[in-house]
Amino acid sequence: MPKRQITIRRECPRKLFYEKLLHDWKESTEDRNQRTTIFKAQQSLRIYPIEINGFAELKNMKGIGNNIATKLDDAWQLMCSQYQAIPTLTQIKELKKGEFIQFMGSAAGKRSRAVPISVAPSKETMPRVHSVNFSVPSTSGTGNTIAQTSTSTLQRSTSLPSAPVNAIGFSRQPSASSHSSDIRYSPAERDQVEVCLIVDNREKSGLLKKRDVSTFLDKLGTRYELRSLSVGDYLWVLKWKHSGAEMVLDYICERKTWQDLWSSIKKGRFDDQKQRLKNCEVDNIVLIVEGAVSPERAMEQALASSSIRNSFMVQRTASIQDTAKFLHAVSNRLINRIQTEHMKGIAFDKLQNEGKKTKSMTVSDVWARQLTVCPQMGGDKAAQVAEEFPSFRAMAEFCRHAKRSDPYFNFADHLGQKNPSLNRTVRSTLCEFFSNA
Repeated sequence: MPKRQITIRRECPRKLFYEKLLHDWKESTEDRNQRTTIFKAQQSLRIYPIEINGFAELKNMKGIGNNIATKLDDAWQLMCSQYQAIPTLTQIKELKKGEFIQFMGSAAGKRSRAVPISVAPSKETMPRVHSVNFSVPSTSGTGNTIAQTSTSTLQRSTSLPSAPVNAIGFSRQPSASSHSSDIRYSPAERDQVEVCLIVDNREKSGLLKKRDVSTFLDKLGTRYELRSLSVGDYLWVLKWKHSGAEMVLDYICERKTWQDLWSSIKKGRFDDQKQRLKNCEVDNIVLIVEGAVSPERAMEQALASSSIRNSFMVQRTASIQDTAKFLHAVSNRLINRIQTEHMKGIAFDKLQNEGKKTKSMTVSDVWARQLTVCPQMGGDKAAQVAEEFPSFRAMAEFCRHAKRSDPYFNFADHLGQKNPSLNRTVRSTLCEFFSNA
């Protein structure tokens, strides 16, 4: 009996959802260039051998990039929220062609922009980067919200939004449309609750800085607790005094010094950190940038992108003392709001569980580490190569096809055109290491 070759294809829920969504997206658009871009993204997904593990891995795949990855990830998160669990292969296959595009359309309008409330800058601390006058103004005040500017130069003033109010009564039993871990609050319970600032104490080599913040918070009389946060550096909870239930309020802050920000951008962590903040189900995300050092242009661009594209609010502070004053102002603002506003939020435990980082290593991570065996190939340069070729197979197939079409194809020259920071020695060494691909 002759032997037959059997091809087995592993199906993964998230990857399958992305493929079907891209197919519907391509069929729904008439723009030829956009259809070509989507087709290339489809091809990259089809040859990917395993499940896609997070936004960062999706973004680094050839032909996808940040824009498509954001749309796909937002649609996936929306589908998960509607099913209240990670959809199975069967559930995804039950959807017909043309039904996947609805998740992309709904996800685009999911995050509503908040009404800005300005916090006027102070003239006391820094000559270049303004601090903040932390007396909280009324909603009728005027100010510039950094997310609303369209210019390349960011304004130094800062604003805090007020989340939209939903007039719903308090009930520990959630409605049919809400998740079982959601909590509701009514102003009638104002005497039974307290607003508490949660300060992350888990950041490596940053524990002393966090305690410096707590020192200033003590002087300001701010109610706070030190805990390990799975996402963000600061957030606020509404705590019931008797039951101990904790509802996450609608502000979360990520604090970075200029040096921290520059390091995150260079190592490619910044986009992943922003995506984790966007996925944490907290409406108002504040990026606190601390320090008086004049920033590089790349950092200004990163802040502008975070503000305009991601709807983050950017708060610049001169020192850790000013950061504490800003946190104190937000605490006071929230204390005033619970006197009159109905609120709804997720439980603190749920936020902690959903915000935990995955520790599994992706194919792209392993490949980037393999590239560093080449002399003079550092982590940054390896990341650049891995961004264009997310796996060894992708690079080998590219070279194979290129040599078929052009016998004189020089892979080292191609790398130099795509990645100018790779010098000739590094490119030649890389080609020598993988010459038999």
